[in-house]
Amino acid sequence: MENSFDLAISNFFKEIILELGVNGKYAELLTVVSGFFLFFIAIGVFFVIKKEYRVLGLVLIIAGLLTFVINDLTLKKIFIRERPFQYYGLDAPGFYIYSNSFPSGHSALSSAGAFSFLFYYLFLNKRKSITLMIYSIISFCICFAVMISRMALLHHYFTDCLVGLLEGSLIALLTNYVALIIVRKIEKKKNIQIEL
Repeated sequence: MENSFDLAISNFFKEIILELGVNGKYAELLTVVSGFFLFFIAIGVFFVIKKEYRVLGLVLIIAGLLTFVINDLTLKKIFIRERPFQYYGLDAPGFYIYSNSFPSGHSALSSAGAFSFLFYYLFLNKRKSITLMIYSIISFCICFAVMISRMALLHHYFTDCLVGLLEGSLIALLTNYVALIIVRKIEKKKNIQIEL
């Protein structure tokens, strides 16, 4: 069986969710909201409006756009892989828009957000605010919950989610690095200190 490792992990998470008595509707709701690209952009806009987190907001928006372009418009077109529920010949559980399985866009998008918060906190935020650390912790909890729900609903294999996680983290690292370079150049050129 080609995907036996991936299917075993997906079934493992599905069994844990059933054991805990978690309703599949919660997993479906989490997966719908987290994968909704405009929701991610709205979070970025929220932070752009807050002056002290404006750069973070721009980082989130750019990371979200890059994730969508790289993952959904490029990689999913190159790597054509059926989803686990298709492999089993099942109907799509929960909300589903047809696209290929590899890599997981939900995992990529949620990890781009989580790692954007983390990298911003570590490298760009001069005040090291507790609030930002809490946002980062919450976003990682959401990220892992999204990955587990995607596997438990048989929308993705483990490797889809793992590659999505790596993709999102690299995109977050890139966008934060570019933001750091731009902020430093502006500060040096204008001899000012940008509030981060």
